Amino acid sequence: MKPALCDLALPTVDSHALLPGIRALGFQGIEVAPHRIDPDGGAGDSPSAAAVEAHRRTIGAAGLAVTGLHALLAGRPELGLFGDAETVRRTRDHLVRLSAVCRDLGGRTMILGAGGRRRGALSLKAAWLAGRAFLEDLLPRIERHGTVLCIAPLGRSGGDFVLSAADARILVDALDHPSLGLQMNSAALVDSGETGHAPFNAGRGRLEQFGVCDPGRTVPDPAGPGRHADFRRHLATIGYGGWLTLKQRPTAAPFDGVRRGWAVMRDVYLRQDGHAFVPPHRPQSFAQRTLPPAPAG
Repeated sequence: MKPALCDLALPTVDSHALLPGIRALGFQGIEVAPHRIDPDGGAGDSPSAAAVEAHRRTIGAAGLAVTGLHALLAGRPELGLFGDAETVRRTRDHLVRLSAVCRDLGGRTMILGAGGRRRGALSLKAAWLAGRAFLEDLLPRIERHGTVLCIAPLGRSGGDFVLSAADARILVDALDHPSLGLQMNSAALVDSGETGHAPFNAGRGRLEQFGVCDPGRTVPDPAGPGRHADFRRHLATIGYGGWLTLKQRPTAAPFDGVRRGWAVMRDVYLRQDGHAFVPPHRPQSFAQRTLPPAPAG
């Protein structure tokens, strides 16, 4: 697995100065929030090409890769998957522009927080139909960029649409599009009660990113509620080798917080002991079964 850091763990001012130290710790990638690319650029729909190129060069000079984008709708409360036709169109166009930004930064994944909340009296069935229609319109428009939109479950306390990894998998399977992938994160899995092996096995081959985080985006605690040791074994069992992204809020001393988060990544998720988790009551494979002796004669 390849360790990355979500840039919201860094301060908004002078965060670039911390990048060489982040690489020295062992991180290989940075996940970028679009509004962090050009914080002085005003409230435009997307950062300028010049700002994107400068951001890419700065991150690359520190020896880090851009993994992709997150917080795609941050600061844009007027946008969303659910609403009138104009709101939906503007949201689609915004995500298409950000897909091009992701490509130009050298990234691949765009993490969308499951569309947020349904608006008004929209029923759950209507929300699923609207969400599917939105994605069917969006995905062909970003496919040419080589990016992958990842639906990130929010957990039971985070919204009211696509709350669980199972919900996200149903949506991904229903559309079966190369530009739509899965993201899972430890906090949402705990919140939705999906701490067993089933969601990992179901996401085998489709999981694009795994987020390491605790509730409230505090610095992960290996002995806390995040079930990090269990999740590491689940990931090892399915042979996951993609980005493992630390997601936490900045602490009073930001680099100290990142260092503590890195210790969890290193000691829990990136340990090389070769032990894989075997789910309880897992059916034996054909090769493992003891076959009865062949009949005489």
